[in-house]
Amino acid sequence: MGQALRASVYRQAAIARLAEAEYLKRAYPSGAIYLGGYVVECMLKWAICQRHGVIYFENLSNPKLAAQLMSARGHDLGFLLDASGLRPLRKSNKLLYNAFTEVSGWSVALRYNPSTGDVRVAARFMDGVNALRVWLEGIC
Repeated sequence: MGQALRASVYRQAAIARLAEAEYLKRAYPSGAIYLGGYVVECMLKWAICQRHGVIYFENLSNPKLAAQLMSARGHDLGFLLDASGLRPLRKSNKLLYNAFTEVSGWSVALRYNPSTGDVRVAARFMDGVNALRVWLEGIC
């Protein structure tokens, strides 16, 4: 298993990556998209801990889920949304549905892609990131 991180660290990392992504959005849109995806990943990991009432993934009652969250699968935003139990709530809200649809194609593999979009693409992606962040903070 990977290194144990406190739930609060995921939220703090999301806040830091969000500031960096917003800063990069106009000059380096690909960098903004890459970091924006990490914002959503971190917020979903924080939400999983909040909704399961644990501080560390290792404290989850399902050891298989804990192992998956700390593996490469832990970067899959769709998997994280399912693990949080929030997919049904997202489906009932058109804004959130669209926001997650916008960001769900993100993956860590984008780090190898020299260009993932222009300023308009980054702005739309970051709008989705921000909508999801606000929603997650509001329900967790």
